[in-house]
Amino acid sequence: MGTLINIDNGGTLTDICVWDGNAFTFTKTLTTPHDLSECLFTGIEKASDALYGEADITRLLHATEHIRYSTTQGTNALVERRGPMIGILTTIGGLDAGMKRGAAEKKLFTGLVGDRFLTVDPEADLEFDAVQKINRLTTLGAARVVVAAATPEEERQLRHVLLRKFPRHLLGSVPLIYSWELAGDRDDARRAWSCVVNAFLHPTMERFLYSAERRLQAYKVVNPLLVYRNDGASSRVAKSVALKTYSSGPRGGLEGTAALARVYGLPHALMMDIGGTTTDVGVVEGGAVAVADRGGIEGVHISYPMSDVTSSGVGGSSVIQVVDGEITVGPQSVGAAPGPACFGFGGK
Repeated sequence: MGTLINIDNGGTLTDICVWDGNAFTFTKTLTTPHDLSECLFTGIEKASDALYGEADITRLLHATEHIRYSTTQGTNALVERRGPMIGILTTIGGLDAGMKRGAAEKKLFTGLVGDRFLTVDPEADLEFDAVQKINRLTTLGAARVVVAAATPEEERQLRHVLLRKFPRHLLGSVPLIYSWELAGDRDDARRAWSCVVNAFLHPTMERFLYSAERRLQAYKVVNPLLVYRNDGASSRVAKSVALKTYSSGPRGGLEGTAALARVYGLPHALMMDIGGTTTDVGVVEGGAVAVADRGGIEGVHISYPMSDVTSSGVGGSSVIQVVDGEITVGPQSVGAAPGPACFGFGGK
């Protein structure tokens, strides 16, 4: 096996681990929130210096068989609610009630969707009603709209109308995410939640990953950048679903925990991954990562299997402040700029 580069990108620090066939080389660099690809290449450059005695990023990249990237950027964005406003257009009566069954669902619905939820009457003039309501959702601030119908056929009808009325080449068009295209799950609320979270995470992941790919192409790197996923597998950027990158960094930590548990014969192990923005907790049972067939994000069930990781918005860079007379920690983070107080770069 050739050289492998593994990158774990967090809100404050980015870690690079290089295996050259004989030994591991570890380096660390500050995350650059203005351009996440910058800290990735700074870290790779530092790793090349440690390996060769001088910085030679081209040499290292050309010797590398795979570059694998994991991140908590999606987790951080969701915890801090840094993402686009999501709207929902549906023909399913009572879908909003189904999506707000419990306290966790209500909290996430308020944070991501709010009042941007409208129902189309399938018995009415579909063309007029759907167009009017998409216009209303964008007026309310929706930057992305999840379209959910009870059946794939009904959703295709809506898609046909909306593509004709809001062609993608127009500046006024808004990205539309069709629920049955993302998940063939017959549970309407779970399928809609999968789309809402995916739509929220998509811009964050897309901007960085395609920027990183373009920079790799400038170095004439042949092997594609691989995105490590929450389910423990890796895929090319173009074949990755944003939802599956959620907590991909902690999933890598869980795999390491499982390996240690097997070596030391530990039947039950608890992993804590404390980063700058979040603290992530997971469990290893019998030497294997605990995985839920229908994963949960902030207590909300989605349509995909995911490792059982609980994320809380408390980390080394969390903002400590007084709110209504009480001291609160997080979920906002100062990240790498200016960074935690111990960095001494300024800030309060």
